[in-house]
Amino acid sequence: MSASQTKRKFQNEDLSYNPFSDLVGKVSPSDEACSEENHSLSSLSEDTGPHEINPGRLLPLKSVISMRIERKGRGGKTVTVVMISPDPGKDRLKDLLRSLKRFLGCGASMENNILFIQGDQRNRIAEWFYSHGIHNIKV
Repeated sequence: MSASQTKRKFQNEDLSYNPFSDLVGKVSPSDEACSEENHSLSSLSEDTGPHEINPGRLLPLKSVISMRIERKGRGGKTVTVVMISPDPGKDRLKDLLRSLKRFLGCGASMENNILFIQGDQRNRIAEWFYSHGIHNIKV
């Protein structure tokens, strides 16, 4: 490294200096209009992050879930194939796939209204559907 490329070292500099410390306690005019009575903590709704879609609403309880694993044509990688009948529609399947991916913590995709989930996840997927009230599962 040449002298022009060397990193500049800070000597005797206080790194605990806060440039915004002068602003503590000062209130802008727009903040005064918002009183604590109008915005109490009890009136705020709790945001729990992304809302989990309840598949009980997405799928009828009489839905049939068929699962199998495949390795052929995937470079030796195992994929769980999930088919749902009657077909709930593309939008509902997208929401269902998003919820499943979040629960399983793995990758997944959808082609022709069939769900492809990375790895052998049959037991965990069945557990997830059971917990959401769908019991007609064929493994």
